[in-house]
Amino acid sequence: MAQTHLDSSAYFLELSNKITDFQKNQKIDRKNAKKLYENRSLEAELADNTLKKAKTNENSYPTKEWDKIVKKAAKAIEDAAAADKLYKDLVTKLEETRKLWEKEMKEYSIMCEQMDESRLKFLMESMWAAVNVVSKNCLDIDNGCEVIRQSLENVSIDGDMRMFVGRCQTGSEKPAPMRYEPYRSQYSSSARV
Repeated sequence: MAQTHLDSSAYFLELSNKITDFQKNQKIDRKNAKKLYENRSLEAELADNTLKKAKTNENSYPTKEWDKIVKKAAKAIEDAAAADKLYKDLVTKLEETRKLWEKEMKEYSIMCEQMDESRLKFLMESMWAAVNVVSKNCLDIDNGCEVIRQSLENVSIDGDMRMFVGRCQTGSEKPAPMRYEPYRSQYSSSARV
């Protein structure tokens, strides 16, 4: 279970790194788009200002030159609008990515928390059961030892010896003393006859 937790953690860390890299690239793209947008807007503003100045002297420009100025201003305004749209799209995409990353990380965190809770519960219950077995064995051993102690308290060495002798004795008379009888003397007396 712990290995599964580590594997999923490694996977989500890798995923998080990829998303972070993607976000960094998106930020760079957004900055570039913003810079392009700002440059195009500045060009459009300059072209618009040039057009306004030229309008005051409209009659002093030949028609061809006047058409060029108007086209250049229109093109600059059009480019600025396109750059603005690109910038807006990139900002929107970046925000969507951030929200997705946030959602996935929240789901992952909840999953990890649930895994940790179940792992800790399993370990606690397993340890509890193991300790109960050891405790029961210790209690059984202690109870067995107590029975032996109680039996030993009832032992009376003198009384038990008397009881053993009383139950196992073979008689109250002593056997006759043993006398030595030489073998040769018996052999010699029978040979004489």
